[in-house]
Amino acid sequence: MFMNGQDKTYFESDLREIGDRPAAVTGSGDSHRSAVGDMQALASIRLRIKVEKKQPVSEGGLTLTIVLVNEGQADITASNPLDSLQILLKDEEGWPVKMPTGGPPRALINTRGDAPVDIVRSFKVEAIESSRNEPSLLERVMDEKFLFRQGTTYEFRVGVPIVQDSDKRSITIATTKTKQIEKGKYKLKALFQLLRANDSPVNRQFESEEIDIELI
Repeated sequence: MFMNGQDKTYFESDLREIGDRPAAVTGSGDSHRSAVGDMQALASIRLRIKVEKKQPVSEGGLTLTIVLVNEGQADITASNPLDSLQILLKDEEGWPVKMPTGGPPRALINTRGDAPVDIVRSFKVEAIESSRNEPSLLERVMDEKFLFRQGTTYEFRVGVPIVQDSDKRSITIATTKTKQIEKGKYKLKALFQLLRANDSPVNRQFESEEIDIELI
């Protein structure tokens, strides 16, 4: 079932845009019109984050939801938003809790022709739902592109069931060893980049505030 955005058991807030907004595009021709179109399309998407502030660790670890709303009057095709999502965690002492080692971003993978791309993410995608109740959205989890229909809200629910099993004081050392995320208090921050599904350099970057979470 599509989750109610007014559910007060969740912390909910817009993601804050960071960096400079795309500058006005100058010039003429097809490339100019394409860049202008990309800017207009991305400007009509609003991003939010929803997190339950107390969560049972037995239900799959820490869960959060990224909400994308196409507020425009046209459908928009953009890069798969899961490809650019980064989750940052700290424990209650302020030490980083390292996410499992994922694969390189899709944009950095060199493929030829229609060769499949093996995307390894540091989190588990639990559900993808829309306010139109579109069927089988979760089947698109590995797609390179994602269609956001006009006037529609999309919710991407992801979980963090495991983290790296390493000395938390070894900030720069990564390991492939993992363990179940433990009960306790955490601070969560999400970073996100919104990209068009083409070669356009136009993009928007976002971050959430630090959110206090308790796994019980």
